[in-house]
Amino acid sequence: MVFLAILTGIGGLFNYYEVTSATYSIIVAILLQVVLFLLTSLALVSYQGRRSRPSYDRGGYRIWTFSFALIVLSFVGNLAILVVLLLNQLGYISGF
Repeated sequence: MVFLAILTGIGGLFNYYEVTSATYSIIVAILLQVVLFLLTSLALVSYQGRRSRPSYDRGGYRIWTFSFALIVLSFVGNLAILVVLLLNQLGYISGF
């Protein structure tokens, strides 16, 4: 699942790069980003490994494991790219 999250994160960045360089239309980019976001969500939900561990200084709090943090980072990144593409399509922001 971590590998899937890494691939979708890279795919999201590539999608954003291609739409800003006007390689394809914003509608195609939104559809592709929705697919990437759904795949990342699938990776987040179906992750079976440890999600957190005790802190390094034994301070009584828990921190995410590196694998789970990569999945969450990919999830947040793909969500942010999707929101920016939707806001651009709806006319709230411009600049592409």
